[in-house]
Amino acid sequence: MDNWMSYGGRIDWVGKPVDDVGTRFRNVPSSTTCPLCRQLHASWIELFLKNQDPMRWKANDLGDRIHIFRHLRHLPHVNDFPTSRKVLREHDAPYHIAVVPNGRGWLDELRAHIALNGMVVVMPKGVQESELFVPRQVSKNFEPNVVLKWLNFCKHHKNHCDKKALAVKGMKVIDCDSDDLIIRDYYPDDKYVALSYVWGKPAKSETVTLAPAMKETPQREDTMQANPKEPQHAARNPSHVPKSKLVLVQKNSDSRQVPTVGLKRPHRAATAPVGKPASRLPKDIPLTIQDAIWVTKSLGYRFLWVDKYCIDQDNETEKRQQCGRMGDIYAGSHLTIFALGRDSNYGLPGVSSRPRFQQWQCTTIGQYEFVSTMRDPQLSIKQSVWSTRGWTYQEGLFSTRRLFFTDYQVYFECNAMNFWESFKSNFRILHILSAQRFRAFLRAGGFVRGNSNQYSHLNVSQSKENHRKVDTIHRCQDRIQQYSNRELTNKDDVLNAFAGIACFYARTTAKIVTLAGIPIPFPIAKLGDTKRERLDQLSYALAWTHRIRSLGGPTRTDPSYPPGPARVQSPWTPHDNPEPQRRKGFPSWSWAGWFGEIGKRDDLPYCWTSYLSSVRIGFQGGDPEDYLWLERFTTYKSYLVQKLLTAKVLHLDAYVLNPKKLKFWKSGPYMPSRQVPSDTIQVYLSRSSCSLEELQRKLIDGVFECLVLGTYGEPRKDIFRAIQAADRKSPKARKRRIDLFERVEPDAIICLVVHTVKGTSYRKGLLKVELECSARDFTLETWGSDVKRSFILA
Repeated sequence: MDNWMSYGGRIDWVGKPVDDVGTRFRNVPSSTTCPLCRQLHASWIELFLKNQDPMRWKANDLGDRIHIFRHLRHLPHVNDFPTSRKVLREHDAPYHIAVVPNGRGWLDELRAHIALNGMVVVMPKGVQESELFVPRQVSKNFEPNVVLKWLNFCKHHKNHCDKKALAVKGMKVIDCDSDDLIIRDYYPDDKYVALSYVWGKPAKSETVTLAPAMKETPQREDTMQANPKEPQHAARNPSHVPKSKLVLVQKNSDSRQVPTVGLKRPHRAATAPVGKPASRLPKDIPLTIQDAIWVTKSLGYRFLWVDKYCIDQDNETEKRQQCGRMGDIYAGSHLTIFALGRDSNYGLPGVSSRPRFQQWQCTTIGQYEFVSTMRDPQLSIKQSVWSTRGWTYQEGLFSTRRLFFTDYQVYFECNAMNFWESFKSNFRILHILSAQRFRAFLRAGGFVRGNSNQYSHLNVSQSKENHRKVDTIHRCQDRIQQYSNRELTNKDDVLNAFAGIACFYARTTAKIVTLAGIPIPFPIAKLGDTKRERLDQLSYALAWTHRIRSLGGPTRTDPSYPPGPARVQSPWTPHDNPEPQRRKGFPSWSWAGWFGEIGKRDDLPYCWTSYLSSVRIGFQGGDPEDYLWLERFTTYKSYLVQKLLTAKVLHLDAYVLNPKKLKFWKSGPYMPSRQVPSDTIQVYLSRSSCSLEELQRKLIDGVFECLVLGTYGEPRKDIFRAIQAADRKSPKARKRRIDLFERVEPDAIICLVVHTVKGTSYRKGLLKVELECSARDFTLETWGSDVKRSFILA
């Protein structure tokens, strides 16, 4: 160990061997009295070897070694690039050790093991502490001062975290300084904290009660004067608040001191004109809300927003208006508290009665301390109940500063940086010189609205450059894919919980409208006549698929996985029963009309040529509108976004592909007499148990039809030139920037598979036929389609 700690040569990703240990660390009994054995357990190795060579893994098993790695080489939130290694080396980041099998190829498995169980860091005694990623013991109780340091440094992020959110009419907040926790109107000067949590199923019904009418005139917060003799920072740091200014809040069996914000100030008692009764929280509120109130006050804030109490649950109009602006509410919060528990009574670990999982282990051997870190909090978030719920998705996405309470520690993520409670670092070193964001080699947070690079801290939604607009379109598709894999207690909330995302992307420079959930970007090229380009974008939007499909898609091999009929009858869940199911009440041509995760898209919207025409949109409770009616709008206001989400029917004219022209089969490569499925036709059925033979028969019999959406291939020259010219770069730079998005999908004709019942057609899936010629040279006459038909898609 001493030799490698002082070694000045190169140590690559595989580290250096310290000692051969056989297989003793693969199965460490829980009753062991050896603390280092518990820290170095490596149960992942045996499974890794089996997967490498299932038949011969025992014969090839050469035992394991303890390896030492320089400067936390495999820390989950640091990119293993030369730049990161240089910075970690310059600031003498700690070393870590791990048990690994003899040989190579185990890097991904080791990193997965570290993310789940933490790593063992080597800390020499009597040596100056590093400025980067030093493990520290996490307290049993939540420590506000740790979070306050993060919040104070976040003030430097003017470009990413200091955005002014849009005001939400009729919004209310909880006044945490009031003795009876009054709910009153929100004012633009109020800095409030929002709570994101899982409602769950309450043990009993809870209603918001009303407080007696107050006679005094409500006072504005900015008219209240603090004691001039007290330091100004007292309101933000509990350690500077005089003991006389502390109040006691009784929380179950635990009593903790909570600082008031400066002096005890009179609260605004009413929300409306004088004499109108003000609502307040009920006496019995769930533990998570109790803990959130405590955290709000301990961090120096006065106001808290909780959807259950700040939105009148009996007022359908208010619920519809507020839910449609949920993204703006979370974007406007100064901080959002995220409770990851299974329901509203789980509480915030470390705040009151919900204990934290303790994982701190430190073993001293000679002049070294071996310290175990905790699991990656981003992994804890992904595996939480909170991450499976539909409503919580936009809450995490649009918040600016996020404070997650995992079972192990708190994790802070703003739009420019993210920190774990179990590590301490010098903030300045991890930031670029302007202190506006993390350096590029540090992993971005899970909710940063940047490009697809996991180490990107960029917000490209307002960039006017076309390659950034395409990036925004891709990111919107990614958001929809992630959202479609979440569950909702009320299945009819699928678009209500999506409305905030729809509003956000409508305001970006890509101007993406969501028609019943499917994203249609504004014409990128902006040619003189954008009508044709708008139809291209509509065909692109309709060509979504499900990730798990009936023909040619991922299959489930788990023997406990229920057979087809049982899956159809069982409720959809993302893990136990993930195959798509129809969601009644929503159009089949939209992903919102289905349960199930949609597939990832690699196609580019400006590479489409639409074959649709005469498109009209039918809305719920309204007259149909011509699709090109969208030409009237240069911006998309909230009311228009809400209207487009209520789209139910598409009236359109389209060609129908002659199924007899489709070559579903080809001769086998080794046995020409044997027919195998053609690799030029890809079928994506959302819900159908039929085989390829049955699908072909249904198409020939007219049960299913292939409605031609358009072709995909090289973009039209006029579109490509317009996209290049709009970026206003040199010809060389224009080409390089737009070519950041390489076209990986082959030229193809793409059709919607529909089933028509009594004049109304319903989507069944998608069919792609790869073309031997260029899509620009394609003619439908060769496929037996020369006359369009009218369809009503529902």
